[in-house]
Amino acid sequence: MAIALNKPLTFDERKDIEKLLKQGLSCSETARRIQRSKNAVTTELKRAGGHPYSAKKGQEIAIFNHKERIRKATMQAKINNNNGPVNKRLLNLEMQIEILHETIKELINERKNKKI
Repeated sequence: MAIALNKPLTFDERKDIEKLLKQGLSCSETARRIQRSKNAVTTELKRAGGHPYSAKKGQEIAIFNHKERIRKATMQAKINNNNGPVNKRLLNLEMQIEILHETIKELINERKNKKI
């Protein structure tokens, strides 16, 4: 079994973590089942506020943190007076993340509305 290294958790993996923890599985067993390190699972739990774990909250925090990294990188590029193609790519990535974030929010709202 190959364990993914240094790759962000997907929303599906976060939902699996939530489901498996609700079933009473340990962090180690949860990590084994989703083929991630135990550290990835425990770090995710800490980042999202611990038990009970919410995949939605974990995803929102991950998106926010990713946007912050992009924002800081963009600011650093501006500080370094790098107005060339690197800055253009960073701004493009920031727009793509915004679109992804909005799409995820829409999917979450659609799923909520179907459950009602």
